[in-house]
Amino acid sequence: MKIEKKNMNSIKVEHKKNQNFCTSCLSNKRGFTLIELLVSMLLGILVIVFIYSIHNMQQDTFKRETMKLSSQRNLRNSLNLMETEIRMAGYDRMETDLFGITDVKMDANSNGTITFTFDDGDGGNANNGILDVDETITYALTGNFNLGRTGDGSGAHILADGIEALGFAFAFDDDEDGVLDFNDDDADGELDAPPGGNEGIYWAVDTDGDNILDTNLDTNKDGRIDLGDGITGLPFSVSPDRIRAVKIFLLSRTRGPDRGYVDHHSYVVGFRRIINPSDNYRRQLMELTVKCRNLGL
Repeated sequence: MKIEKKNMNSIKVEHKKNQNFCTSCLSNKRGFTLIELLVSMLLGILVIVFIYSIHNMQQDTFKRETMKLSSQRNLRNSLNLMETEIRMAGYDRMETDLFGITDVKMDANSNGTITFTFDDGDGGNANNGILDVDETITYALTGNFNLGRTGDGSGAHILADGIEALGFAFAFDDDEDGVLDFNDDDADGELDAPPGGNEGIYWAVDTDGDNILDTNLDTNKDGRIDLGDGITGLPFSVSPDRIRAVKIFLLSRTRGPDRGYVDHHSYVVGFRRIINPSDNYRRQLMELTVKCRNLGL
């Protein structure tokens, strides 16, 4: 019995030790302090802000690239159609002399316009020797940054939006010798290509709205119309029926602004219309020369 009592006392002592050990273990375990929680929350907020900033940057980049691609697509599609149709100017299989370039005036904002005809209408109108209602084409800016095309007698249809400026310049054969007129400085009858001479093809416009080409734009004779040309050019008096080539200037602008970008470029569109925007829109200027082969060149 004494042995059993001794054993029981040992068990009680051991149990008490275990209780003390467990209590000590529990008393050493702590939760998060307020500072630790605040630091964790701050780190979480910083991570969320970083992810949101990256997302916004990606969205801005996507929108910017989408606007640029849309603007470029409008520009190229417009130029392709204009090139195709202007090249058809004067198409006249029946040789009636009823078709050609008929109007080259500018609008009130110094944007160029062009009207031309060809015998290639729809519904059996092609090659009939008659100027039908759908065989007169006009390109001009209409409304707010819209390129309009009139071709069926029902008014202008919007061909492309986001077009800020439209310009034209015209090369001609006034003496109808089959050669574009040029500045023949040495009077040898041949166009001297640089660096052999200082000669260039005349690129003219109608500046006073009488539908007669009266001013040469390429004053420095380098074949380009840009900031290097002078203010006044050689005067002419040439009717639109002598036009043999057309230079098209088309300036597009994105639909929305691009944050963080400022356009400091200078754009020369047609008749010395110099555009210095200094705003947040992105622009692209394209120039294209069309030879009107149906007009004798």
